[in-house]
Amino acid sequence: TRAGALKLLEYTIKNPGAVLLVLAPTYDMLNVATLYTVLELWPRELTAGYNKQDKIMLVPNGVMILFRSTDDPDHLRGPPNIAAAWLDEARMMKGGERGTFKVVQGRVGRDRRWPGQIWLTTTSNGFDWIYQEFGKRERPGYALHTWSAEANYFADPEFIKTLRESYSEMFAL
Repeated sequence: TRAGALKLLEYTIKNPGAVLLVLAPTYDMLNVATLYTVLELWPRELTAGYNKQDKIMLVPNGVMILFRSTDDPDHLRGPPNIAAAWLDEARMMKGGERGTFKVVQGRVGRDRRWPGQIWLTTTSNGFDWIYQEFGKRERPGYALHTWSAEANYFADPEFIKTLRESYSEMFAL
């Protein structure tokens, strides 16, 4: 989530006037994880234009960010042309041909003024829709980056030690 929030900040700064979409599986997750992290990491002057009721952030450089839940992916078909989208905790979103990623993919990048990008942050879960979409085969324009909990710069080494002691070897893998 932190990486996604920082990528969102970078895209926002580099692409004035763009319309961006930030998604989480539920509004509760959006509020307590995704949006919380954006508000925590971003400079205060960029987040001052956040409307809590409408879940829209207007940034001084003209960027508009729509924060939405993916409870029903078909509801994502209504927003205007989207320059870029971030799917946080994407593994928990509906996958497949009618899933969130495919709906968002059809919304992003239609306006040539901005580079069309979609990025996902999530915790892996084996061979699910994310593996099918990104890991099964290499495709131009797609990239899959993975890190272990041990590689997390923000994780306390004692936390990692506790996980190792608590998890079975198979679960840890």
